[in-house]
Amino acid sequence: MTLDADASDAAVPAGPRVWFLTGEEVAATRTKLAKLHQRATAKGFTGRIDLTAVPATRHYHSAGGLDVTEHGFDVTLTGEPPRYRGWRFVAAVDHTDGGTILRYPPGADPTVANDQVRPGECDHCHTHRPRRSTVLVAHDDTGQLLQVGRSCLK
Repeated sequence: MTLDADASDAAVPAGPRVWFLTGEEVAATRTKLAKLHQRATAKGFTGRIDLTAVPATRHYHSAGGLDVTEHGFDVTLTGEPPRYRGWRFVAAVDHTDGGTILRYPPGADPTVANDQVRPGECDHCHTHRPRRSTVLVAHDDTGQLLQVGRSCLK
């Protein structure tokens, strides 16, 4: 592979992430998603998470050199990010000793400027304190960006 091939691969957006799960894991994940959807709806959130499970088989060699075959499912999660009264999730912000890490939802365009993230601050309760993580939310109509502490989201 050449450097040019690497550069062209980087420009192609990655598809949805696929997990290989057993039948029991798929059932447990569907149950958790149903409970999550029920709680979110009761609290006034919109959005959805869809689980697609396609039967799949994996073959590999074990550490002892034996051929192993596993039957399960290739699982993909898709959907619409949660919204609450016009506010949408933009990014999770992890504040570490080494700096700040922004984690964006799948398919999101990472457009938050570094100067918009303020470690320790919450725009909801207006409290500045040591925080390990905050969340960035934006209003659909105004575009206003707020940084909210995790405890204020509860």
